[in-house]
Amino acid sequence: MCYTKIPLDKATLHIYKTKKFKKITIDVVLSDKVDETNLSYRTLLSRVMESKSTKYLTKRDINRKLDMLYGATFGISSAKEGLTTYIDASIDGVNPRYVLDDNLLEEMFKFLSHILGYNHQEAIFFLH
Repeated sequence: MCYTKIPLDKATLHIYKTKKFKKITIDVVLSDKVDETNLSYRTLLSRVMESKSTKYLTKRDINRKLDMLYGATFGISSAKEGLTTYIDASIDGVNPRYVLDDNLLEEMFKFLSHILGYNHQEAIFFLH
């Protein structure tokens, strides 16, 4: 297994590269200090983000997209540990080399980026 750690502006990218497994996982963990005013908001936000977005208006639309990604699975959860809150978003899918699809990994990243990037605006609207 090859491990690479890449520091970014406000994040750190960890890459574990191996040929051992037939699936790949993309996991994004967002963390922030506990603030009693936004604790409930973060929990609700994770639930809204998992169920719909501006592009995927229903859970059924999300499931259709995941089916197009060769049956990928997707989930978002929130947690509080000590003085830190976390939102964990992940997508698991088949390794592209087994389905001969050169765009699969890119499409998985696009899907997760969309859910994390656009749903936040919708959740703010939903909460007001």
